[in-house]
Amino acid sequence: MIDRRAGVVLTVAAVIGIAGGAGTALTVGADDGADDKTAGTTLAQPLWTTSTELHDGDTVVPLEGVGFVTGLERIDDHWVLQDMPDGTHAKPRVLRVDPDGSVAVLAETNGYGDIDAHGTHHVGLGPDGESYVVTDLTSGDTTRVAPPPDPGSPEGTALFDGDAVITGWSPVGTTYYRSNLDGTDLTMVGRDIGDGRFAPDRSRYVGLRVGLSQDCVLGGPAQEEPDLWRSCPGGLGAASPYSPDGTRVVTLASTRPEGMPKQVNVLDAATGKRVAQVDLPDDVFDVAMLDDERLEVVTVTGPDGAQQTTVHVCDLSSRCTEAGTAKGVGVLGTSR
Repeated sequence: MIDRRAGVVLTVAAVIGIAGGAGTALTVGADDGADDKTAGTTLAQPLWTTSTELHDGDTVVPLEGVGFVTGLERIDDHWVLQDMPDGTHAKPRVLRVDPDGSVAVLAETNGYGDIDAHGTHHVGLGPDGESYVVTDLTSGDTTRVAPPPDPGSPEGTALFDGDAVITGWSPVGTTYYRSNLDGTDLTMVGRDIGDGRFAPDRSRYVGLRVGLSQDCVLGGPAQEEPDLWRSCPGGLGAASPYSPDGTRVVTLASTRPEGMPKQVNVLDAATGKRVAQVDLPDDVFDVAMLDDERLEVVTVTGPDGAQQTTVHVCDLSSRCTEAGTAKGVGVLGTSR
């Protein structure tokens, strides 16, 4: 997933064919007020960032010294970013950002990966691209993840699942395994799909089946012989397409001629049945589920080097409201 672990933003561009360039004006539905059922409740707010500003609900943190951002997590009272600095010999980094805007480099890595729930470890591809390693973000020490028997080549997926890890391997297609770092308690949790994405609790996954009459999204429980549902045609845009509680998942339903998504389907994660089809604004770069009833949508306009990101919140009736803007290319984040 190009390989999506090389960068979240690059993944979306690869999946939905987005390229830098001038965009057209946004066209979104009118906002006619909050739903009665959400009145008086506290709703989740978008978490996103560019290389110049981090937005967490109403909190805006100016950033300096941050490269092209590929990942964002809220960990307790701070944020952890993954970025790619400019420069021929630059390496991907993991950064800590505090509310006062201070930025500290925690570690250099070999590419985009997953951050554990404590914000203290990173898992991703090793320096040779032939293994997975866990990096201690406090000491910088690395530990190689023991591969499964006859694994083939690393596909790029590497995720924490509590103290265990999930890794993807591609002998023919892709097979996903859960194991301890030393390779014990090895369990197959998915196979024969591409670009696998796992639910926040790692109990379910979705992926792509391509090359047949039409591209399809398949999904089901994370186990060796899952009973998978199929949604055709379909695609995946968001690096984290599941709702926070894992009960719904968003997939690409159709695209515009230039390859940008036009509509998305919100599916029941257990059955694959469509809950809603949502029309999107123009110039969409990424879309994810903010909660069960709302999407967070990233649009990017402007030429290379002068892009502008706008984030909208859209309900399942295709009504969208603007949540914020910033210079640069935006990446959606998650909280732990």
